[in-house]
Amino acid sequence: PCLTRFIIWIKDFLINEYIILILVFLWIFIIYNIIGKTHVWKLYLWKLAIKMPIFGHIVKQSNIIYFTNAFTLLMDSWVLLLEALKISSQVVPNIIYKKEVVRIKDEVESWLSISKSLWLNLEYDTNIYLNTIFPEEFAYIVNTWEETWTLSWSLKKVWENYDWELKIYIWNLATMLEPFIIVIVWAIV
Repeated sequence: PCLTRFIIWIKDFLINEYIILILVFLWIFIIYNIIGKTHVWKLYLWKLAIKMPIFGHIVKQSNIIYFTNAFTLLMDSWVLLLEALKISSQVVPNIIYKKEVVRIKDEVESWLSISKSLWLNLEYDTNIYLNTIFPEEFAYIVNTWEETWTLSWSLKKVWENYDWELKIYIWNLATMLEPFIIVIVWAIV
């Protein structure tokens, strides 16, 4: 069968041409270590991770969870708002989210509210929300805090909700992928 001939060809290639394979892996490793450490490459990879069709949602949700968890803990510990934003930006692994939180911190430092820094505009009849990093509901929750002074409690609820949604999303994704994995294992066997 065709699959058997393909596996035999791979075996023969690995036995006879292992030097080429080692050189290719070594070349990829060296190039990745040289280019992979540049800021431009990391920024490109994080942008790509956010825009991925299925896994982009996981990346976005997990970064928001990291930010809200750190920010809530710092606010509960009575850390000043600007310092809490600065430290929370260092907790987030995605460079794009780091830049966004630092931008928000800089705008808050110049006496702009956090909801306005998230580009939430409530002054018009139709609300316009332009931020693609944080969801609109997040900005509305922050706006509610600014009116009621319950940011820590509100963000704790956001964190719990997003954490629960992410766990359900990953569980559903794993459940949907199970049949494909079974078919792939069956084809290999």
